Amino acid sequence: MKKRFIGMLACIFLVFQGVFHYALDPNKKITQYMHDVWGLEHGLPQNSVYSIIQSSDGYLWMGTEEGLVRFDGVHFEVYDKTKLEHMTNNSVYGVLEDREGNLWIGTYGGGLICLDWKEGKFTTYTTKEGLSSDMVWTIYEDHEGILWIITDRWGLNRLDAKSGKITTYTTRQGLSQDKATSICGDGEGNLWIGTVNGLNRLRDGNFTLYTTWEGLTGNRINSLYNDSGGNLWIATDRGLDRLKNGKITTYTSKKGLPYDEITTFCEDREGNLWIGTTGGG
Repeated sequence: MKKRFIGMLACIFLVFQGVFHYALDPNKKITQYMHDVWGLEHGLPQNSVYSIIQSSDGYLWMGTEEGLVRFDGVHFEVYDKTKLEHMTNNSVYGVLEDREGNLWIGTYGGGLICLDWKEGKFTTYTTKEGLSSDMVWTIYEDHEGILWIITDRWGLNRLDAKSGKITTYTTRQGLSQDKATSICGDGEGNLWIGTVNGLNRLRDGNFTLYTTWEGLTGNRINSLYNDSGGNLWIATDRGLDRLKNGKITTYTSKKGLPYDEITTFCEDREGNLWIGTTGGG
């Protein structure tokens, strides 16, 4: 797992340059751009970076195996269990800033931690509070301010931060598979959940399943992304799919992709879609 993420920080900063400053010209080679790399020698506690966000105050926050890291462009500030008593595990896989400015920290073994900067208050959610697992992979906030948490097992967790109530959705509630991999909203009230066995749409409490029978290239969903044009992009282990107005369009190596297994997406300000693969760059 560690080898997979070595060097990811350099790639992520390059992507963030495209997102927060200028779109990269697709007609230029990547070698024509300058980029900076930060590692252990610059203060990063660990070279395996699992998640990165930019908070509303401009800081970059990174989840690593040695704690949560804040970066101001020059200095790294590390928050781990020696500094935060509420953090019982240093491995941070998911980071999110919600609409209220609270920072949510998903740890691999210590549950989910909420840091309320305004009140200086920490709140921890673990299996004791109803979370399906203390190993948190992904945190997502929908248009209503509800948090959705993907853990290493047992379905999808819905957290109403105001009440603290956690609801878990599994195959018993209609989810196609208890192992969720990704989640994304589309701005129309639909919540899309990727699993190892198909794509699920959750609306008004009901699930609708999309698989290869409906036209997907593969049933294992690696990542989801809703772009500015209302296209839902679906990364599978066998290609790239676009869902728009109920129609699925597929892209594979037979249609020009360098590699069929897609892992992640990023849209720049020019509307270009950047696609990450496992072996095709």
